[in-house]
Amino acid sequence: MPELPEVETIVNDLKKKIVNRKIVGVWFDAPSLIKKPQPKDLRFKIKDLRIIDIKRRGKNILTYLINPKSKILNQKILLIHQKMTGHLLYGKWSFGKAQDKQKIIVKSLTKGALEEKVNNYIHFILYLDNGWQVGLSDLRKFAKILFGGKEEIENLPDLKNLGPEPLNESFKVEKFINLI
Repeated sequence: MPELPEVETIVNDLKKKIVNRKIVGVWFDAPSLIKKPQPKDLRFKIKDLRIIDIKRRGKNILTYLINPKSKILNQKILLIHQKMTGHLLYGKWSFGKAQDKQKIIVKSLTKGALEEKVNNYIHFILYLDNGWQVGLSDLRKFAKILFGGKEEIENLPDLKNLGPEPLNESFKVEKFINLI
C-alpha cells in the first residue's frame, strides 16, 4: 500500500506536469473503481475540465478542476485513493488485444520504468490536452475514484474525519503531544 510520503511524492510530481492541463477524455475497464458518479456518467462530466491544482489529504489524491468556459466558478474534485496496490503514473499508453482476443492489453509507449510489470495493470486513464496521460495501475482493482463538487467531496466523512496532516507546516510536536 502506498504510504503517505509516497502519496505526497506522487502529488508533487503530478503537480509539475498536469496543473493547467485540460482533460480531453477518460478511459477505464474496471467500473467498480468508480464509486461516484455512475461510471457511465464520468466520461462526459469530466471532459473539457481544466486541472487547477492537485493536493493530498491523508492518502487521498484530490485533483481540483474547473470548467474554463463557465462564467461561474464551480470547482469540481476528482478524488483517487490508490488503496493497496494502486499507483498513478504519467505517460502514454496504447491498446491491443490479448492472444485470446477477449482481453484488452494496455501497453506503455513510454520507455523505462513504465514498462515494468508492476505498471502493467492500467485500469483508468485521463487523457490530457498535451497528448500525455495519467494512468492508474492497480493489480488488485481496490482503488477508489470519486468525482463531484468541491464542497461535496471535501466534506465526505472519509476526508472530514481524518486527523491533522503530519506534513503540514502548522503540525508541531507540541500539538501532537497534546493530542495523545
